[in-house]
Amino acid sequence: MRRDDGKQATDAIELSIFSTLVSAVVEEACGVLARTAYTTFVKEIEDFSVALAKPDGTYFAYPGRSGVPTAVALPAESVIAGISEWAPGDILFVNDPYTSGGMVTHSPDITMIAPIFHQGELIAFCWAFLHSSDIGGAVPGSLDASLTDVYQEGLRIPPAKLYRGGQLNEDIYKIIKANVRVPYQLWGDVQAIVSAFRTASERLIEIFERYGVARAKSLIDECIDYGEAKSRAVIAEIPDGVYRFKDYLDDDISSPFPVRICLSIEKQGTEIHLDFTGTDPQVLAAINLATAGHKHHTWVTTGVVQYLLTSDRKMPVNSGILRPIRVTAPAGTLVHAVPPASLGGRLVSGIRVMDIIFGALLQAIPDRVPAAGSGQGIMPVYSTPDLSDGSRKVNMLQPLVGGTGARPTCDGYDGTNYSLSFMKNTPVEIIETELDLYVHRYYFVPDSGGAGRFRGGLGVGLSAEATKPDTTIALRGVERTRFAPWGAMGGHCGRRTQPVVVNRGKPHETTYRKRISLIRLAPGDVVEFQTSGGGGFGDPLDRDLAKVERDCRYGYVSRAVAEELYGLVFTSPESMEVDADASSIKRSEARAAAGEGAVPIFGFCEVRKEYEAVWTDEAYDELQNVYATLSIHARVYAKGAIMARVNTGRNGSPEPITAAEIRKGWALAKADLGLATPTSDSSGTSLAQLHQL
Repeated sequence: MRRDDGKQATDAIELSIFSTLVSAVVEEACGVLARTAYTTFVKEIEDFSVALAKPDGTYFAYPGRSGVPTAVALPAESVIAGISEWAPGDILFVNDPYTSGGMVTHSPDITMIAPIFHQGELIAFCWAFLHSSDIGGAVPGSLDASLTDVYQEGLRIPPAKLYRGGQLNEDIYKIIKANVRVPYQLWGDVQAIVSAFRTASERLIEIFERYGVARAKSLIDECIDYGEAKSRAVIAEIPDGVYRFKDYLDDDISSPFPVRICLSIEKQGTEIHLDFTGTDPQVLAAINLATAGHKHHTWVTTGVVQYLLTSDRKMPVNSGILRPIRVTAPAGTLVHAVPPASLGGRLVSGIRVMDIIFGALLQAIPDRVPAAGSGQGIMPVYSTPDLSDGSRKVNMLQPLVGGTGARPTCDGYDGTNYSLSFMKNTPVEIIETELDLYVHRYYFVPDSGGAGRFRGGLGVGLSAEATKPDTTIALRGVERTRFAPWGAMGGHCGRRTQPVVVNRGKPHETTYRKRISLIRLAPGDVVEFQTSGGGGFGDPLDRDLAKVERDCRYGYVSRAVAEELYGLVFTSPESMEVDADASSIKRSEARAAAGEGAVPIFGFCEVRKEYEAVWTDEAYDELQNVYATLSIHARVYAKGAIMARVNTGRNGSPEPITAAEIRKGWALAKADLGLATPTSDSSGTSLAQLHQL
């Protein structure tokens, strides 16, 4: 039997067996990498992945249980095509986001590719990445959200062969070794990838020998086609329409102004289009996304991919699932940054994009999409001196994430979020052994999950004591300190991320808010983190009384919150036992006081409501009109200059900003930026008059 394209058709059983076999290959390779890696962030937290791709770079086997499953949308085709000749024993190395066509998303992500030959024919490529603990640069760990360009973020190597025909390229090896703080760890991780490649290559060749080259190639194509069919089937269940949503990053690190990300999802039939037109320009901070304008890049499609894989747990993870997805991400915006934009903390922007995708989908399928998750991922990189030889240890303390948003039918997960759920916890024993720290507490933060019929997941707290002099912490991923994670369908917001505190309650207590560069600790200093929680889903007055009582007994929800938001009445001031009858009466009275009305889809925090009441869509549309007249790199400065001018001229007025105010602010900002020195604007208004407006 033949298919329409002339290839032999595959029955479901054969296809399922073959798909499982190639998936098992990459899962085994991931296991090899994890067991042989050197750094904590790889071997414990598992920030890595290994995949198999066709000769054109299309992934046909990607791990669904190990490493980072949503990175299946990282494009490899341009890097592979850029090498004129591949030979057995070649291994390519690259960690430069801009020359890799978006395959690398920040410099610590070491990415390697190796060809697989069988009987003299190139049959596939092994692909892998891992997050290195240090690649040089301005701070230990290489990444700091305040860095303003990619040159500060460490060594960058464009696509180059680290091995040629099995022989090490000593020049590249020496360059790497001379530029990183922990070269033995980085090189150990590189060798772990080499080991994973060896395993994957051997297993795939065994499969080709079993099926024959022609049959194996045909089955690979069918695996990808099957992934596409499964993806289209899930997308088809979403009602056709256009769904819009926007959200904000707290600020751009260098200024107090929020960064707005806009999304329009158009769903038609079995295809989905994500349009980020209207998103703010790239910024002078390491939170940009270098997606290279790719039609379905990981950082702008993660929310959709997670929805697909969750909706159909039997869907294979390969490039086929991406075929129905198309993305528009205008160049020069936060979601499609161009050189020399810094990228190290791109995680927070990617997480916010995921939240925004959920916000858009929630309007189409409210019974299948959660409220906003914690919306950040604090990554504290600790560095301590080795007092015997003058070198430094560099390691990740712990990925501090926070809870997921509550789901339409159950509570959110505590202490993790969909964006970073692949990351494992580092055991406290490992932290204390490898980081020269003493952990005081590692806990769930009470009352951090948004109230709702289903509670948002709790944030996490951690406090640790330095034991060595000149201990430093480089932070990235700090977000949701201003705009809280939103609730859904009557659910409340999650609690915001709290400031980082050193030596809480002591005379020399120090608080670090959003703009953190490098924290320095002396022996005995104790640092404490508390992350945000997820938003709630549904009316808190509808939550099962027993669940609220349980949360109170576990310390997840305080007595005060249970009484105020959940409408509970306890049998006595000392007891945690709930008076069901009195609680029922109290809830009924609260509902009556609230009155009848439509349940809001989103529960935004007051800070966001107040901000959007002033900085309206009209004002942002006029800002976009200004950006359209400027080069990409001028827009970076224009946004802050205009917003500063407008704010200064309003003296705190709560009235909505108009397009006319934006135009007047721009007339003044031009001179501030050195772009023009006008004596009046186009309407004839003098600069002196503009200053008074």
